Amino acid sequence: MTEKQNVSLRAAINVLQGLLSTGAPLTLGADEPVHQFVRQRLVTDPLYSVTSEAVVEFYVENSRHGQFPALPRHVVLRRLGPAIFTVHGIRRTHNVVVDGKHRRGFNGLRFV
Repeated sequence: MTEKQNVSLRAAINVLQGLLSTGAPLTLGADEPVHQFVRQRLVTDPLYSVTSEAVVEFYVENSRHGQFPALPRHVVLRRLGPAIFTVHGIRRTHNVVVDGKHRRGFNGLRFV
């Protein structure tokens, strides 16, 4: 390793040690906005499927109306899979068909 890489690695270790020493949770909790959104706005229904993009857009619309804090789309998308799996036990898939094309999304979910 170069000296620059060693310095970067030591800095990353220091950040992680700082997080561990504060007792801050390293996982997303149930009070996290995307988790709340998933619990309140999505329900399981085997007859429905939703695309990831549709869920993100629904979150953005809800946040525009002040129901959830505004977050960047990429943050919502990244947190969406773990939140839906935790709340509903459904994993993201690549077989949600929209206009004859396969999209990433979730089978067995619908909006409330």
